[in-house]
Amino acid sequence: RDMMDAEHVEDGYANRLNANEAVETMLKLYQGKVIDKEASVEMLAILAGTQNHSKLPAQLPEEAIVFNKSGESEFRGIQNDLALIDYSGNVFAVCVLTEVNGDGEEPEVYDSLVAAKQIQTIAELGSQITEWMVRGE
Repeated sequence: RDMMDAEHVEDGYANRLNANEAVETMLKLYQGKVIDKEASVEMLAILAGTQNHSKLPAQLPEEAIVFNKSGESEFRGIQNDLALIDYSGNVFAVCVLTEVNGDGEEPEVYDSLVAAKQIQTIAELGSQITEWMVRGE
């Protein structure tokens, strides 16, 4: 199936992501426990090349090393980001999943202003979580 198989959503075949499992997988990847150490290093290299840093990494200090995978879809008003952040001797994973139009809900207007607000909020969360993880603030 395609990643966004919109034709089959009504049949109950929606692709779903669990934030806890996503974070656990990212941490295992960092520890070299996904397939094997070599495969984990290769996967982290791919994530290091992610071009979209408009969400969780957007407001992080320049010294932060970020491996992230973002996702977005106008279909349901989705803006997501999963990141492994290495900053100031701390390594942690963060997953933020947002969806404006959930299952069985009447679709809300989803436009560039709503998307921009989601992205801004995720960026702010990235900064706040990093400060909290590093400094306890």
